Amino acid sequence: MLIFAAMKRLLTIIAFLFVITVVTAQRYEEVRITHFSEAEGYGQDIVSCAIQDYNGYVWIGTWNGLCRYDGYRFQNYRMRPGDNSPLRTNRIGSIRELPNHDLECTTNDSLIFVFHRRTEHFEQTSGDYSKRPRPYRADDATVAKLKSLPQFANIFTNILLVDRQGGIWVDTHSGLYRIWFGAKPLQPVKFSEAAEEEVRCLYVDKKGRTWVADKNGYVRVGDRFLTPKGKLSTAPVAFGQNVYCILEDSRGDLWLGAKPEGLTRLKASETADGYIVKRYVHDENAPNSLSCNNIYDIVEDRQKRLWIATYNGGLNMYDLRQQHDVFVHRDNGLSGWPADEESNKMRCLYITAEQVLMAGTLNGLFTCSLKDNPRDMKFWHHCRRPNDATSLSYNWVADIEPLRDHTVAIATSGGGFCLADDRQLLSDRTPFNTFTTDQGLPSDVCLSLFFKPDHGLYVVSQTSISCFSLSDSTVTNYTRGRLDEHFKLLETKPIFIRSQESSGEGSLLFGTTKGVLSVSPQDMQKSSYQPPLVFDCPSDIRLSPDERSLTIQFAALDFNKNVPITYAYRIEGMDNRWSYITDNHITLPDIPAGTFQLHLRSTNGDGVWVDNEQTLTIHRRAAFHETPWAWMLYGLLLALLVIGIYRVVRYIRQLQNEIKDIRLTSNQRIEVMSHRIRELLSIKEAVEKIEPVEVVESEKDRLFAERVKTFVNEHLADSDLSMQDIAQAMAISRTLLFARMKSVFNTSPNNYLLNQRIERAKELLRQPDVYVADVAYRSGFSDPKYFSKCFKKLTGMTPTEFQKS
Repeated sequence: MLIFAAMKRLLTIIAFLFVITVVTAQRYEEVRITHFSEAEGYGQDIVSCAIQDYNGYVWIGTWNGLCRYDGYRFQNYRMRPGDNSPLRTNRIGSIRELPNHDLECTTNDSLIFVFHRRTEHFEQTSGDYSKRPRPYRADDATVAKLKSLPQFANIFTNILLVDRQGGIWVDTHSGLYRIWFGAKPLQPVKFSEAAEEEVRCLYVDKKGRTWVADKNGYVRVGDRFLTPKGKLSTAPVAFGQNVYCILEDSRGDLWLGAKPEGLTRLKASETADGYIVKRYVHDENAPNSLSCNNIYDIVEDRQKRLWIATYNGGLNMYDLRQQHDVFVHRDNGLSGWPADEESNKMRCLYITAEQVLMAGTLNGLFTCSLKDNPRDMKFWHHCRRPNDATSLSYNWVADIEPLRDHTVAIATSGGGFCLADDRQLLSDRTPFNTFTTDQGLPSDVCLSLFFKPDHGLYVVSQTSISCFSLSDSTVTNYTRGRLDEHFKLLETKPIFIRSQESSGEGSLLFGTTKGVLSVSPQDMQKSSYQPPLVFDCPSDIRLSPDERSLTIQFAALDFNKNVPITYAYRIEGMDNRWSYITDNHITLPDIPAGTFQLHLRSTNGDGVWVDNEQTLTIHRRAAFHETPWAWMLYGLLLALLVIGIYRVVRYIRQLQNEIKDIRLTSNQRIEVMSHRIRELLSIKEAVEKIEPVEVVESEKDRLFAERVKTFVNEHLADSDLSMQDIAQAMAISRTLLFARMKSVFNTSPNNYLLNQRIERAKELLRQPDVYVADVAYRSGFSDPKYFSKCFKKLTGMTPTEFQKS
C-alpha cells in the first residue's frame, strides 16, 4: 500500500508537469535582429568596413564618414565646413587600430589619416596605401548561418564583422543589421481555449498535488478538474467560483476562499473519489456568519483556529474545534480590529513562529499576539510616516513572506518591499528596511513574494520577476527581454514544485493573465559576460570656477541586451550612497569646488551585476567666494560689524545714563541722542544760523556763555577743536554741555562753533589781498569746499562774492 501511494503521488506530479515540460523543451535559441536607423543616429547609405576596438566599441567606415557605436547610439565623425579638417572626402575605405588605440583610416583618394580618439580629430599621415587592411571575410559557417535566415536568404549581404559576443554585422541594400542568437522569451501555459486565463491561485497540498484556480471558474487538481459537487473529473468542468486562496488544515480538510462566492470547505469522502462540499457565506440575519464573501487569504494557528482575510469585511476567525459554525469578527467579538473602511480591505495573512499574526490591508500592516483571547487582542498598526524613513514604505500591503533568521518581507503596491524582524512586530515603532527602484527594482509595485533559500527572494511585478540576494542586497531582474510581452504577471502567490521526489530541481510557477508561467533553474541562468564600462570623456576632468554643471556620457558595451542595462554610481566626496539609473548619462547640476571621484558600475545585458567598476576624477577650481580666504574675510567683516553694533549700543546706553538725571524735554532728549550718534559716526552737521538770545536770565548762564565764547575764540583756528574739548574746558560732560548750550545759545555746540568760524572768516575776508583757502584754514576749516558750503548757507553768497562786495 505504501508503494502504491508513493507511485500515485509521483504520477500526479508527472501528469501536471507534462505540459510544463513540453513547453520548456520548446524554449530554443531565437534569432534577434536589430536594424539601425536614424533613431540610433545612423543614416548612412554605403558601408565599407567595420572593426571592434580594444574597448569594445564598433567602428564603421562609410561613404559619409566614420561612425562609432556604443550599444545606444552612433557617433559620427566627418568633415564639416570651417572645421579645419584635413579630410578631402568623407568616404572611409578601411580602418585599423594602432598600438596607442588611435585609428588609422584610408579614404578613396588614396590618403591615410589618423583619427585621434582623445581630440576626436583627423590628422593626415604618410604611409603605404597598398598595405591598408583588406575587407573582412566571414567563414563559411557564419555565411551559412546568415543565409539560413529567411530575411537574408535571397538578398545581397555583406558581412562586415562578427563581434566578441557573436553578433553578426551585415550591410544590405536596406540598411545595416546586427544579428545574434539568444534564448526565446518565456511564455505561460494555458489549459483552455479562452483568450484570457487569469490564474488567481496556486497551491500544493500534502499529497503533492498542484492546484490551479483561474478567473474563468476552473479549479485543476493535478490532471483533473474539481466539480461544483466536489468530484474530480478528467473532463474540463468549471467549479463555478473565482478562487483566490486554498489552505489544507491540520485535519486534512481543504478550504477554498473565493471572491465573491465566500468560503468552501472540502472534506475528503471515504466512499468516493472526491470531497464533501460545504459552503459558508455572509448572512445579514446570522451575526455569526462570515462578515464578507470576498476571501483573499486563509492561515491556521497552533490552536487550530483559521484566520480569514476578507476584502471589505476585515478579519474573521473560525475555530476548528468547535461544534457549531461560528465566525468571529469585529461585530461579534473581535472588537480590537479597526472599523475604518481601508483597514477592512485585507489582502494577505501570515503567522510567525512566535504566533504573531501579520495582516496586510490597504491601510498598512496590523499585528497582534495569537496567545491572547480574541476578545482581548490588541492590534498594532504599522503604516507609512512621511517623516520617518524606517516606517512602512507604503500602506497598500500586497503580500507577506518569511525569510530566515526571523526576517520577514512585506510587499507593497507602490513602495517596493520592506524587511523587518518578526520579533519586533508588537510595537508602535517597528523599524522597516525598504528596497525600491532606488536599489535596483524595476518597479515599486510589488505584487507577490516567494523565498527560495538557495536562490533568494523572488519579487513579482506586472512585467518582471526580480531575485533579491539577502547576502549582498543586490537585485537581478528578469524583465521583458526574458518574458514574452503578451501577458502580465498577477498577485498570485508563486509556488515551487519539484521534478523528482529526492531532487532539489524543479520549477517556480507564477500566475499570469495567460495561464501558468513555469520558470526552471535553467531559465534563471544568466549571461556571465562582463561588458567593458567606458566613459565618453577623459578620465580626469578639470573645470573652471564658472563651470558648475557637468553631463557625463558612458556605456557598458554589451550588445546582447535582453534587458536594459542598469548603472550604479556614487560620487566620493559628495554623496557616498549608490544611485541607480538606466540612462547612460549623468548630469551633475551643482558641483562644489574640490576634487571628487565618480565610481560607476553596471549590470550586463542580462541584468547581472558584474565587476566592471570604473572611476573618473572631477576637479573644479574654487571661485574666490568659495576659498578659505573669502570665508576669513567674511568672518572679519562680520566681527567688525558685531563690534560696531556693540559699540553703538554701549554708547547709546551710556548716553541714556548721562541724560537721565538732566532735566530735558522728550524732544531735547531725542535731539541729544541723534547729535551724539552723528558725532560717533563722524557725520558732518549741517550749519544753521543762530538766532541771538536777547537776555541771559541767570548769572550762572551769563558766566557760562562768556567762558564758552572766550575758549572758542582762543582756539577757533584749531581745526581739531571738538565738542569733547569744549566739554573738558567747561568741566562738564558732553551731554550736559549740549543741554547748557541749547539753553544759553539756543543751538548745539557744533553749530555754535561753525557760526563763530564763519564770523571769523567774514573778518578775514574784509582784509585786502587774502585768499579764500587761507581764510578757511585760519578759521578752523580743514576743507575749503565744506567752508564755502557753510559760508553760503549762512550768508547767502560764496566767500568770493562776499569778498568782492
